[in-house]
Amino acid sequence: MAPIVLSATIEPSTDDISVVTISLSEGTDDRTIDGKTAFVFYRDSVSFMDSLYIVRFDMSANGNVFKLYFQRTAQTTLPEVGDFVRLLPGEFKDRSGNAAHVNNPKVRIVGEQRTEIKAPGVVTISSDPEIWPHKDPIVPMVVPSNMPLQDIIDSVGLPGLLLNFNIGELATSLLMNLPSDADRDSALATIRIKWDGYYFSHLGNFVNKAGGVIACNDKTIFYNESNPDQSNCYDNPGNLFFEWNARSEKGRMVGTGAYITKMKVKIMNGTEKAGSSDNTYTIGIRRGK
Repeated sequence: MAPIVLSATIEPSTDDISVVTISLSEGTDDRTIDGKTAFVFYRDSVSFMDSLYIVRFDMSANGNVFKLYFQRTAQTTLPEVGDFVRLLPGEFKDRSGNAAHVNNPKVRIVGEQRTEIKAPGVVTISSDPEIWPHKDPIVPMVVPSNMPLQDIIDSVGLPGLLLNFNIGELATSLLMNLPSDADRDSALATIRIKWDGYYFSHLGNFVNKAGGVIACNDKTIFYNESNPDQSNCYDNPGNLFFEWNARSEKGRMVGTGAYITKMKVKIMNGTEKAGSSDNTYTIGIRRGK
């Protein structure tokens, strides 16, 4: 029987390196096999090997477990939870000489997502902005996971921080293992993001703050306009953008200058912590047309 991938897990190693551990159904005694070329990675059913940089690989003594080390550069990205991997047909041969079949299956990558927050450099805001429609000065909103931060800023016209953590992937894993008679909405409610955001002037003077808890079944945050009944992080997944109204606690629009923002995030999958971040960033504000 030809070898296949049984499982694939990912974990961050450093800020720019992730490790994917791949377990195979059959081992090999061929030590000339190159783990960098033995596998094909897919995102949205399309191979994105040209966007990946594999620094090195390790192979177990039995030849059935590979560890691939990926590095992120200015030209390359990293594999993520939710991507797929399979053996390159004909490349990997087991101890009996059977090569990976042309139709060997893709396996979904599971494991630990990176919790990354991106801040814009300098944001130009209107001298006559529209009235802020929300009660709180910082408001989370779901955005497509592949939408660049600058495009988000351009669309909303205000500054903010982007949380690169798609909790829809947690929901996918949860629902895959959910009993058929379990309540889906209650299960999704166990996936939560607790967040707190603070803004200060470059001198350290307090400007504004907000915080809250976002559940995967939050119909306001994950509102699905095309199908309101599917307003949750599973049916309407994405990243979260924390939009700031660029106003002080007293409601005055901030002036041109540098502002320090501190964002604390903890992502929970039931009672388990799935990710966290607690960092400080600098955002430049330019008032103008």
